[in-house]
Amino acid sequence: MAKEQKKNAENPSAEALVFQAQKGDPDAFAKLTARYMELIRSLAAPLHGNLLDNDDLFQEGLLGLYQAVESFSEKRGVSFSAYARGCVRNQMRSACRRANSAKRQPSTPSIPLEEEAMGSFSAMETEDPETVVLLRERLQMVKHLIQEQLSDSEQTVLKLYLGGFTYPQIADSLHISAKAVDNTLYRVRVKLRKLSETAVP
Repeated sequence: MAKEQKKNAENPSAEALVFQAQKGDPDAFAKLTARYMELIRSLAAPLHGNLLDNDDLFQEGLLGLYQAVESFSEKRGVSFSAYARGCVRNQMRSACRRANSAKRQPSTPSIPLEEEAMGSFSAMETEDPETVVLLRERLQMVKHLIQEQLSDSEQTVLKLYLGGFTYPQIADSLHISAKAVDNTLYRVRVKLRKLSETAVP
């Protein structure tokens, strides 16, 4: 029993981390960021080089994840991973629609129907301006915590990665090797996961 509790504390479930984050623990959100880096990157990749730059995609991806954390409830009947996917994707799509409107460009690329069905999991379907502003303010606090933990180079690589860049693209942009990118992202994940070592209730 003691070993199992220790294992759960070291590797808590996504739902347990969400519960901690909802209680105001920014470290828990940093851990979730490390866990869902690949999800954010994969959803940003199709939009990379289109309407939003990597900083925008990085911001929108984290905002979508934060929205998912703030509004998730097990009563919804879906896993947090599925819910987060819907929130992150819809946040990015909303940002693209705003960019399209501002630039008077055609609508964003089509989304497969099976993914469109996930839209019901979006935390921000109404896009209430006051709620979005509040979430962005809270997210800035979390981002500040992350920035304190990462070096400037690690922050740059993380932004590019979460903005949809591939390892070769990051390496070419920063004039480093793909292996150096891989090593940097490994350090980022380790640092974010180690932010909070307290046991999960």
